[in-house]
Amino acid sequence: MAPSGPLKVIIDRRERVRLAPYLKEKNLAFEEQRRDDLLLGAEVAGSSEILRTSLATRLTKAKPELLIELNRLLFGEASG
Repeated sequence: MAPSGPLKVIIDRRERVRLAPYLKEKNLAFEEQRRDDLLLGAEVAGSSEILRTSLATRLTKAKPELLIELNRLLFGEASG
């Protein structure tokens, strides 16, 4: 469910190329910030609530064992 009241979408400025045309088409006000927690996502702020979805929030909700394996694959030492 979306927040109520006038909405403002906050995006990371590196996502501008991908998201700005869509937000303008839908007549949604947006603000660009430099925020790593909004990469591959956005934050929608209403009068009393904030809804955030991004790569970081989705990974946080993933099963812990999946995060452990992902970290091992991305940052672990190569096994030989």
